[in-house]
Amino acid sequence: MANGGVAAAGALLLPWAPVAGWAIVTGALAAAQADTWSTEVGRLARRPPRLITSGLAVPAGTSGAISPLGTLTGMVGAGVMAGCALLLGIPRASAAAAALGGIVGFLGDSVLGATAQGSYRCDACAAHGEHPVHSCGRSTRLVRGYRWIDNDVVNLVATAIGAGVAVVGVVSWVW
Repeated sequence: MANGGVAAAGALLLPWAPVAGWAIVTGALAAAQADTWSTEVGRLARRPPRLITSGLAVPAGTSGAISPLGTLTGMVGAGVMAGCALLLGIPRASAAAAALGGIVGFLGDSVLGATAQGSYRCDACAAHGEHPVHSCGRSTRLVRGYRWIDNDVVNLVATAIGAGVAVVGVVSWVW
């Protein structure tokens, strides 16, 4: 639901509003793909990533961290999704709007990860993580963000941002 729910909702609109429906589907999927690609490839960067909000160096895998390699890869991921949409016959305006939505969505994911997503510290082993119970089995303490905003909530909002930007983009380009 977190990565595909918004796209599924867009697919339900296709019979009645195909332009908006395709923008939602492709914008949401482009945001999800861009986020995944940027995270996975960004972990391979030689320099430590930096928080998108402050520029402070943080360990790889930290929510809200970005690197030049990860950011570039995320942009490519959004573009690949837009290219796949074109190959499937999606209108050009929808595909272009999806690429833009994907980029804005994955960057929004990073901002939310750095500001609102719950970040926890395990006092037993001094590790940081995204869960209220650490893998060592001990309870953790919230050090940033909100308990109810986990990675799934951030992904849902990021795909909604991608879809929303794509809809606004395609509507402004088509009309």
